[in-house]
Amino acid sequence: MADTAGSNRAIVGLAEQVVRSRGRRDLKQLAGQVAAAMDRHGVLTDATAIAFRMLFALAFLSLTGLAFAGAVHLDGIWRHQIGPNIARVVSPNFYRELDHSVDQVMTTRRWWWLSIGLALTLWQVSSGVRALMTALDSIYEVKDRRPFWQRMGISVGLAGLIIAALFVIAAALLLSASGQSTPPALRVGETILRFGFSAVILLFLVAMLLRFTTPAHLRVKWVTLGSSITIAIWLAASWLFGWYIANFAYRGYQQAFGILSLLIVVMTYLYVASIAFLVGAELDALLVTEATKRRR
Repeated sequence: MADTAGSNRAIVGLAEQVVRSRGRRDLKQLAGQVAAAMDRHGVLTDATAIAFRMLFALAFLSLTGLAFAGAVHLDGIWRHQIGPNIARVVSPNFYRELDHSVDQVMTTRRWWWLSIGLALTLWQVSSGVRALMTALDSIYEVKDRRPFWQRMGISVGLAGLIIAALFVIAAALLLSASGQSTPPALRVGETILRFGFSAVILLFLVAMLLRFTTPAHLRVKWVTLGSSITIAIWLAASWLFGWYIANFAYRGYQQAFGILSLLIVVMTYLYVASIAFLVGAELDALLVTEATKRRR
């Protein structure tokens, strides 16, 4: 069982020692240990459960975000940015229905989504957090003895934090988007800044999740090796997902499967994101366990 007193310094220090002194053989052995631990703890099954719950949460979260944009008179985010991009990858008939529904969300039904809809969003996200708690209990090999009401309160609080963090990232990405007339060098700089800002927010989010989702948590003071890998995979997967949607996916979405193809791609993206988080947790748990053995 991972020692709760393990620190980030022990994790990073051991990782640096592995890279500098032991070379590729030990890195291969470490990768094998992570893979074996993933199989033993059922990480892939837990990742599927988390991704499935977050798929529903993402739908509620998107509608709530659109309702908020309508309430603060930022309708142009849909009209000039999100909507035209979606119109490229779906059929005209589907887009007309979607545009009508979004218009209702942003006008006549926005207060419903900012009240009851927000509560439903919070519940859906918190269910994903509780699934994550179960997965981390297995990874750290502990039995969570916290009462149900405490686990529920933690999951709801973290769900609120996740929603706020995603809104901040979405706002930063949408409101800072440059036009086609912007010089390429400036657009590259803006992209780097947006990715850096997103990485900082996501790193804080991962730290809070690791801090509160298991009794055997790491006492996070700053970045861990596992969380760094998680953030890197999240950013790379997000870029790849956006690039695929913008450049290749539209042909498939115009065919018979239509929106089902989009759901499959989104589910795959969420599945990869879930695996990335759990792999990072597995790596941190193994490194802390090895550091504890060395101290003893």
